[in-house]
Amino acid sequence: MTSSSISCLYTLSPTLTLIQWGSVETVSISRLKVATRDRYLIHEPQNQFCNIGGGVISPLLANIALHGLEMALKTAYTHKEKTPHVVRYADDFVVLHPTEEGIKKAQSIATAWLADMGLELKPSKTKMTHTLLSYQGNVGFDFLGWTVRQFPVGKTHTGVANQHGHPLGFKTIITPSKEAVKRHLKELGDVIRKHRHISQGQLIKELNSRIHGWTNYHKTVVSRDAFEHCSCVLYAQLRRWARRRHPRQGKQWIAQKYWHAKEGKR
Repeated sequence: MTSSSISCLYTLSPTLTLIQWGSVETVSISRLKVATRDRYLIHEPQNQFCNIGGGVISPLLANIALHGLEMALKTAYTHKEKTPHVVRYADDFVVLHPTEEGIKKAQSIATAWLADMGLELKPSKTKMTHTLLSYQGNVGFDFLGWTVRQFPVGKTHTGVANQHGHPLGFKTIITPSKEAVKRHLKELGDVIRKHRHISQGQLIKELNSRIHGWTNYHKTVVSRDAFEHCSCVLYAQLRRWARRRHPRQGKQWIAQKYWHAKEGKR
């Protein structure tokens, strides 16, 4: 999927952490503890806490904690400065602005707003970058498993600001991020290693349930190269799985047993 309506932007891509509060150590906001009285921490009997990090309610708690951040950012800018765009999901958010000064202002505003809530930006995961040009050694940004970048192109391939707008000279390309591909291939490898002794049909069923979900998520963006790379790596993983099951058989025998021709392709 490509998008041609996005102009060149500076971006701020942070992750949040919970500042140490009482006996609670610094943790990711996705591991926010539940409370019944405090705004973010619910004390249970005997000073114990219920950790629901990774649960289905964890993104909801993050959304509750960050409610109002977008409005705080948008109301802090004048019309001349241009209002930043904020995209947020759970504890991850991206701030987009056409100028470097504007994005630095957004960072200071977000830092101050979060400090009042007992939160802070995690320095190691907070990145300031540009979607088209190299900025501090970075180009583009990763968000929700995707890499968003812009590339200079000629007039026949350039994007436009709108239906009747002038050519921009670049095109926005969104692809599966390298980390997302790496995690997916590791998951498939773990499944294959875990099921070394099950039948071919059972292994295919285990793999398909994961492949279908991952490809359905990424099929809306430019994912052809990522899918082809995953297919090649998966084939190599399955070939090792088959050779391990039949160490005394040749490659041709293994190929004929597990890979059958379909419409001229194996």
